[in-house]
Amino acid sequence: MALTCSWALLGDRRIRTLRDVARDRETEILESEVDCDDEGVFSHRLLFWPRDELTIDFTGLSPEIADREDGRVSLGGFFVEILPEDED
Repeated sequence: MALTCSWALLGDRRIRTLRDVARDRETEILESEVDCDDEGVFSHRLLFWPRDELTIDFTGLSPEIADREDGRVSLGGFFVEILPEDED
């Protein structure tokens, strides 16, 4: 299943955690869950092994389920970090 999140609230610590786990080939996702509060804000909680955990809050969610008979995995997901331009 693929989850597309929009309007994610990412700060420096969350971006740093995503970078660290993405660069570490030993890291695995142990648990992953998505909840929604009364105001419509979603929270995606991820528990990584051997270290770290992360919660990403966002307001839009689009789930997609695509079964493949041959067991292939789609590599279409990614996140984009937009940095402010230097103000010289």
